[in-house]
Amino acid sequence: ISSASRQKSFIGSPSAGPMAEAPDVPPVPLMDSPVITLPGLPAIVKHDFLENRRHVLTQDTAGMVAVWDVTTGKEIQQYGNVNFEQQRKALEEELVVPAWCSVDCRLGSLCVNLDFPQVFSAELYAVDAGWNRHPDLEDQKINVGFRVLRGLF
Repeated sequence: ISSASRQKSFIGSPSAGPMAEAPDVPPVPLMDSPVITLPGLPAIVKHDFLENRRHVLTQDTAGMVAVWDVTTGKEIQQYGNVNFEQQRKALEEELVVPAWCSVDCRLGSLCVNLDFPQVFSAELYAVDAGWNRHPDLEDQKINVGFRVLRGLF
């Protein structure tokens, strides 16, 4: 490789661009203020699984408390700016379902992780899962993990 071609390339070049020619000149921004600002949503900072293992109580950075359904991925009820622990106690149920998934909010939103093989062990009666009351479904059980995977694919 000739020295002329090496100087035109950034690889092995003694100068790394226009700033390398004037190192004592501070950079100047092109604009003083942003043209547009895109506000984000408040991040979820606290969560707790309810006993039915379908609903998660969350609190965001704005203090808003809400319940999410992890089987559909939708917020189902907003409680506003209330005490998280008191709302959690108000939502306690006698229904107990085995843990079939885990939830975290490290990224500021709910992340649902399906835990194998427990994902296929959680069953609910169809009426407890919120399905319409029908005589044929009265004693029918559904597998929650199977229904979630079926909804994804």
